[in-house]
Amino acid sequence: MSLRWFGREGSESGSFAALATRSPKALRAARVSDEWRGEAALDCGSECNEATAFPLPYPSSILIHPYMKETDWHHAPLHRFVPNAVHMITASTLHKQHLFSSTKKLSFLQDTLLNGFQEFGWDLHAWACLSNHYHVIAKAPEEGSLSTTLQTLHSRISSGLNDLDHMPGRQVMYQYWDRCISYDSSYYARMHYVIHNPVKHGLVENAKQYPYCSAAWLEQKCPKSFCRRVKSYKCDKVNEPDEFEVVWER
Repeated sequence: MSLRWFGREGSESGSFAALATRSPKALRAARVSDEWRGEAALDCGSECNEATAFPLPYPSSILIHPYMKETDWHHAPLHRFVPNAVHMITASTLHKQHLFSSTKKLSFLQDTLLNGFQEFGWDLHAWACLSNHYHVIAKAPEEGSLSTTLQTLHSRISSGLNDLDHMPGRQVMYQYWDRCISYDSSYYARMHYVIHNPVKHGLVENAKQYPYCSAAWLEQKCPKSFCRRVKSYKCDKVNEPDEFEVVWER
């Protein structure tokens, strides 16, 4: 599967190599420049050549335009959708049941999520699929809604898993939590958090050993300087719903 990232072609400041070597102080200073402001930071140009494209946007593309329309979905928890912004999404199975504990079911969950988010125009940055929940970081499309995307994907997940288990009509997914990421330090910390999640839950010692997260994919597709920057941000204080006990039947 090829995943996309959007960037300004030929822009030195927009490249991974350039950004990864900039200090946090320089990154903060850049946020007040034209490079990090307004629609220029959100409308990031044309798609890169598929053979050389990296899947992530440079940090300027995650900033929220101050006049962008935000949509609140009045449920518990509150859901907020911001077009063209990066969101972190966490979703749980009903009662935190280990419905995706086998390799076959984890593969099904991962494939359904990756294909579905791309179908709805989301650009995937990171993900981790576990026995009773998943995390995804992705950039929203200009049109559409988070609720419609997840309702459709969770319906497909439920239907497909129930076919595998011969349990028609069973409720599989429960609720989801989402966060719109609005500044670069939050982005890097959450990227590290998601790719490190299988280690956090004690499934593997090295996240690249877990085939149902994006850790190995990230290192294969992105420059080493970018990966080092992601891992340089501490993720142990990231405040996301993740009170799950997980299993993996290998």
